[in-house]
Amino acid sequence: MEDKKEELIKAATEIFSEYGYKKTNISMITKRAGMAVGSFYSFFNSKEEIFMKVHLLENNRVRKKITDSVKPDDDLQKTITAIFSGISENILSNKILREWYNPQIREKLKEYYRHKEIQKENYFSNFIMDTLGKMLSERGYPEEETKRILKVLDFLSFIDLNVRSEEFDGYENTVKTLMTYFLKGVFS
Repeated sequence: MEDKKEELIKAATEIFSEYGYKKTNISMITKRAGMAVGSFYSFFNSKEEIFMKVHLLENNRVRKKITDSVKPDDDLQKTITAIFSGISENILSNKILREWYNPQIREKLKEYYRHKEIQKENYFSNFIMDTLGKMLSERGYPEEETKRILKVLDFLSFIDLNVRSEEFDGYENTVKTLMTYFLKGVFS
């Protein structure tokens, strides 16, 4: 049963990558998966639901690839800049992840990513929190101070979920600068 669900997710990933959210329909996904349309509804309630899952998986895949390619070193600013540059480049070139900027689905994606159980599956957020938590601990930061610092990062994630880049000129660079100098101050 799980194999069929995975086949649907794989097919949906391919179709959304080719056609985007708006031009994709359930019959395209099931045809690619070699299943009947009725089978789709055994696993998902709608195109929107499978897209949310595909978006999360693709987001995690791309961000893991980026974080795996960047080797943390003592130059925290260089590391953070490399991560954020990689994210910007990869999101803009990925048809699935670019849907974040699509007004037709953006609010649903934001709502989806706000769920606590989805936040637990968010690779990048967990990577940042775990990596920085470990770095702070290694540098002897007290646990309460570490929690406060990580809460600021959680707040930056909240901003990212609630501010559209078109609402604020220079959004991506501003967030990158804020993150870079915040972390530079923390680790100086």
